[in-house]
Amino acid sequence: METKKVVGAAVIVVAVVGVLVVFVGLPLTQTQFHYERQYPVGETRYVLLYISDFDTTPTDISINFVDNPDLMYSIDVEQYQPGHHHSTEYNVWDEHISIDVRQTNGGSQTSSIDITLGTGTSYVIAIAGSSELYVSVEYNNGAVLGEHAMLDLSCINSTLDFVFTENVNFTTVGLSVRTQRDIDVTVDIDLPSGMNGILTHPMFTSFSGTMVGWGQTSLTEISTSSTSEPLLDFSHVTSGAIGGSLRD
Repeated sequence: METKKVVGAAVIVVAVVGVLVVFVGLPLTQTQFHYERQYPVGETRYVLLYISDFDTTPTDISINFVDNPDLMYSIDVEQYQPGHHHSTEYNVWDEHISIDVRQTNGGSQTSSIDITLGTGTSYVIAIAGSSELYVSVEYNNGAVLGEHAMLDLSCINSTLDFVFTENVNFTTVGLSVRTQRDIDVTVDIDLPSGMNGILTHPMFTSFSGTMVGWGQTSLTEISTSSTSEPLLDFSHVTSGAIGGSLRD
């Protein structure tokens, strides 16, 4: 898919330890930006990744995992023109760490945002905006699931390519996924041994694709034979199409 230009995109990553706030202003001569942070040694917090405030022009967002318990995030932003500015701050709360990827006003034109997450903790990933977003998310390489593992998309005229492989780490809780507003979804799900699955969709939407070990259990539900935790719970609350491959 050809990536179109996005005007005025910027990245803000926030984490505050006590009263410490770090601000980094970048010159207007760069078209490529890289942000990276290690996960604090000995931490047990989960991470909230929030991507929002895009305008009505399309952009590509990709999120995947690398088997590295020390990496909190690695973010690469590519622009056709130099950015207006980027700032990097960090917020650490009692139970979680916040990473805020946000568009601000400016003259930049962003072609892509690529995010790599580590395996030191579980992530809540929330993506919201009024623009056309082409989102690709792949849970692989030992991605950590659990009580706080979640993916939530609320976008207009957007698409999601969702890949879920057997190579994930989980105990008693799996992953919750929710797509809202107008999102077309393609899934490639291969559940690991010991994990169950359920996919719900509106009555006026049907799943188009292949199923192995999954079955249509009602007009609005597809699932494995058991729907108890640990569970991949995929809720497609949108008028968009959904299809792909489901394997137990």
